[in-house]
Amino acid sequence: MILTGLAVYDFSRLHSIEEIATAPNLEYFSIGNLAWSRMELESLTPLVDSSVRHFSWWGEKILDKDFMCLTKSNITELDLIITRFKMDELARLVAGIPGLKGKATVPYREMGYFEEGKQTAYYFLCKGKRRLLKGRDEDKLAKYLNDFQGLVEQYRAKAED
Repeated sequence: MILTGLAVYDFSRLHSIEEIATAPNLEYFSIGNLAWSRMELESLTPLVDSSVRHFSWWGEKILDKDFMCLTKSNITELDLIITRFKMDELARLVAGIPGLKGKATVPYREMGYFEEGKQTAYYFLCKGKRRLLKGRDEDKLAKYLNDFQGLVEQYRAKAED
């Protein structure tokens, strides 16, 4: 049997994924928090030398803060908590991985909750931005998405030069 996928959640004492490259058939790797918000990793650079194609990070923080190392990896699908990124940071990351799929390519999350017996849905935007009310702020969301796409295209053009 060959290990092709691995999910590790709520191991707050695990701080290194250095040995990830020793799993040559690993294509899916998900790590982070489910119940506890304490997961910290030293670095994501071990992913550069791995065979991981789909990476999900749901943890608290990356201590070296280097997400751009993922642009040198084999990753084609990326899932992240985008509300922890500034729009500029997320756009630079998305631009650095051509053909990227996953939740990292959309600069908002749609979430809803029940309040006083009725459901309210919001768009939660990148760090430093506010949330928008679904059904009321569609024009603002369209402008926000247009600004994000403009940044992605700007960073892609710089990379091609």
